[in-house]
Amino acid sequence: MPSTNPQYWPAKFARNRARDERVTAALEADGWTVVRLWEHVSVIEAAERVGAAVTTGLSRQDGRL
Repeated sequence: MPSTNPQYWPAKFARNRARDERVTAALEADGWTVVRLWEHVSVIEAAERVGAAVTTGLSRQDGRL
């Protein structure tokens, strides 16, 4: 939590979470896989998460899941 303007941030974070949930739901309803990455995630972890999502998506397309 940022130390400046402490009254502002909780509501801001709540709005962001609500927006992310709406966007994720809409994208998934259209068949997309959503991988949300934040700046603190290492490049290696980000690549692993994206790779896992791609592999899972390909497996579903091939009917192996």
